[in-house]
Amino acid sequence: MDKTNSVSFIKLDINNSLHLEFMKKNVRDFYDINVARWQYADTDLSTGLFFAVKENVLISSQGMIPIYLNIQGDKSLTAKSESSFLLREFHGKGIFEDLYSHTIQTSVQDGIQIVWGFTALSIIWRRKLKFHVYDGLIHESELQISFYRSLFSHDTAKNTLIFKCKKLLKSIYSEIKFKKRAHIHKEFSAIFLDINNRDLIDSISGLYERWRINYPDYVSLNCDNSYLKWRIVDNPIKKYKIVGIYKKDVIVGMCILNADIGKSYMLDFIVPEKELLIPCFDTLLIHLKKHTYISRIIFWASGKNDYSNSVHKLLKCYGAYLYINGNMNFVIKNLSETSEKMDISNFYLNGLWTEGFKI
Repeated sequence: MDKTNSVSFIKLDINNSLHLEFMKKNVRDFYDINVARWQYADTDLSTGLFFAVKENVLISSQGMIPIYLNIQGDKSLTAKSESSFLLREFHGKGIFEDLYSHTIQTSVQDGIQIVWGFTALSIIWRRKLKFHVYDGLIHESELQISFYRSLFSHDTAKNTLIFKCKKLLKSIYSEIKFKKRAHIHKEFSAIFLDINNRDLIDSISGLYERWRINYPDYVSLNCDNSYLKWRIVDNPIKKYKIVGIYKKDVIVGMCILNADIGKSYMLDFIVPEKELLIPCFDTLLIHLKKHTYISRIIFWASGKNDYSNSVHKLLKCYGAYLYINGNMNFVIKNLSETSEKMDISNFYLNGLWTEGFKI
């Protein structure tokens, strides 16, 4: 730390109201003790949320969330960069860089060798924090799945006549595509799964393991029971639905959706066997049209990865529109000097990698 800054660093205390108020005022307006505990408190590691303090006043925040990734067949502990903030009057003084360096050092002490995250401020992460930055990597495919629901949904702040006309045209186009393409596969069925049922969570984590084995070179989340429980079941902000897709009573695919009415993000769509991807997606889409009030689904995922692109292409076949998300650029930093830069196309990035507040 630069001593001329006269800044100290302290770790989050979830029982300290000043810490929570700083986050609520500057980072997330819904921040409370439940969110803080969910994000940072359920770990024995030193890594977590830290604040920069100057003259007993909180001025900056930076968090590192421990997350296991599957990297070339190994389960590796990494950290997701999160909750980055610096009061405007302290910009340009090197304080945030010092705080970030402190959180990095703490992560290294925990054995974490990779830090990653998403940002709209690519220049800061590239030039000042020395991260590899991948602008425009995240693509979003948006598909209207119900013509009538899309007409009456109020899931967006936009309400202009032009926007309504565009939405109407997209709905008509998707409806025509669906009628031409939709195919009922008699051997396949889909049901909503009870995410609080431990046996079903076991089967979902088993499905992820089968998928991982079939894609051994991918860098993916280690979606074991503990991760699914933390990210999906115990999430204090978002509620999720999981759709299981079966072939002759054997689960062969799975989709995770946030349960918002109207617009709904598809966090993940996992089918271990490539040849079953199309019948599983057809079955999923027919199920969602029949049994939900969702008007449109959005698949948020890497535009470089082969598997996520296969899902993007399936959505496009049904009339989805694809666009680049420029506000969540992927950043990654190897903390080990011996670590090599990994092939970004191997990163299977999707909505499950986000903080779980919007997606």
